[in-house]
Amino acid sequence: MKKLIISLFLIFSLLLTLTSCGTTKKIQNDGYNTNVIRFNVNPTYTHALSIIIKEKDFLSPYLPDGITIEWSAMSGASNIRDALVAGNMDISVLSSMSTVTAIENGLPIYILSGHVAESVGIFSKNPNIKNIEDLMQAKNIYTSSLASPVYLASLAMCKEEFNDPLILSEKFIPQDNDITMIAFKNTNDIDCFAAGFPNTVAIMQTQGAHQVVDLTPYAQKYDLGNYFVANEKFYNNNPTLIEAFRKAQMDAFDFVLNQPEAAAKILSKSFEVGNNITADDMINLIKDELNSSIPRLNITGYDNVANLLYEAGILTNQPTKFAELDNNKSVDYAR
Repeated sequence: MKKLIISLFLIFSLLLTLTSCGTTKKIQNDGYNTNVIRFNVNPTYTHALSIIIKEKDFLSPYLPDGITIEWSAMSGASNIRDALVAGNMDISVLSSMSTVTAIENGLPIYILSGHVAESVGIFSKNPNIKNIEDLMQAKNIYTSSLASPVYLASLAMCKEEFNDPLILSEKFIPQDNDITMIAFKNTNDIDCFAAGFPNTVAIMQTQGAHQVVDLTPYAQKYDLGNYFVANEKFYNNNPTLIEAFRKAQMDAFDFVLNQPEAAAKILSKSFEVGNNITADDMINLIKDELNSSIPRLNITGYDNVANLLYEAGILTNQPTKFAELDNNKSVDYAR
């Protein structure tokens, strides 16, 4: 009888152990957690679809039971890229330049789809700088980063108009947009300011400011902007979660297309477009931007971006064609 009690106790203990193990997070052999999807969403316009996915809770309904979402708000292309490579982040938006250079350097990043390419332009208060040709006489052109879609669009413009993507490169000065905005408004030290939406709205509120060139057509031709990307191991090991993301992404895409005003209301809470803009005006501005710069989930210009980076000396070797990349197998071409 005593042996039977001991045996039953051991069986009960084993069952209890197995049950407790079943409630803990499942760790894959490579260390990737299958019970959590880590999604980076930054409160900027380029993360518009990500913001919609989060705020409308489009992702949760497609996740298997027991899967949770960890939201982060990391900014800076290099920080996001490093987190993806290290496996500390699963899905994020990353600039086209950072994505291409990461892939060309063999980093484990997969492209999932395209994303937002906001309207971009170069602005000035200098009355002598009115058009593209006048940019040759500008002392400086300030922009947020030499890795930004705005800068890439400037390179594309120079390639198209001057047959030399680097002809104005020495004039570009990277600096935080907020700092540049203050200097642009209060001094005449900044000849030109290259920026994207919504900073363009605040720039045009500055007395005497005018648009020198609309870079948006160049950005669209070269498919500049951002990509949805994922850590390669996460993508390969979690097809169910990737499929859930794709469905949520399409829901957000359809929401933006069919309800731009509702989408604009959500986005208006995430960032500001100017000190003198009313809430209703801000919603209308964002709605107009969504209608004019519709997100594109398909990838049409990866090779254009890569070749532009190569011609500009940012890539040292001839880039691989998109059709030859493993990444191209993971891209959603639905829209």
